[in-house]
Amino acid sequence: MDRCPTCGEALKISVFGKSNELLQDRQVRLINEYAKTKAEIRCNRCGDEAYRGAVGTLLEEKNKLSEEMRKFLPSLIITTIHSPHNWNYNVLGIITAQTTTGTGAFSEITSTFTDFFGTQSKTYNNKLKDGEELCKSVLRKQAFDLGAHAIVATDIDYAEVGGEKGMLMVCMSGTAVTLKNLEILGGDYVTYSSQLGSIQSRIQHLSQYDTAAA
Repeated sequence: MDRCPTCGEALKISVFGKSNELLQDRQVRLINEYAKTKAEIRCNRCGDEAYRGAVGTLLEEKNKLSEEMRKFLPSLIITTIHSPHNWNYNVLGIITAQTTTGTGAFSEITSTFTDFFGTQSKTYNNKLKDGEELCKSVLRKQAFDLGAHAIVATDIDYAEVGGEKGMLMVCMSGTAVTLKNLEILGGDYVTYSSQLGSIQSRIQHLSQYDTAAA
């Protein structure tokens, strides 16, 4: 092939001058994802600028989808119940999350001091709470990646690790499920799940494009 079939420009490889070569298939696919005019083959002359524009559009869309996901994801149900009443569901798999945070020497002293008086350390409890919330976020993201509607049979465990360093560990596990009778959770949840499913499908579709070499 001597010329680009799309723009007609001569193809050449130059050591010292400017080359004009055909773009890789992955680059052309990304251009066609957003371009109004599609083409199966493109060269540097007719494709470089279009590719750079497509990469920028791809990154913008991924960021937008991530923001939408963060907005909807906290609504995904997490329950400790193994078989919620009237739920007809399929199991997708077990999901887990772990977080570790340092309590610090001051927190340890405070915890010991307050325990002596039969009270609770706010610093200690706040760090546990932060660990719980982070674990929930991780579980929801894993459930989202699996296409789950909810997480059941959730279990939470706590441990202090690290010896004198005073590290708190929060572990959480659950079972990601899809509901056959999603309407049992109400119309709003059906709408929410549909929106989240659309976001997931689009993210999975866009994941095929590798822009590392852009």
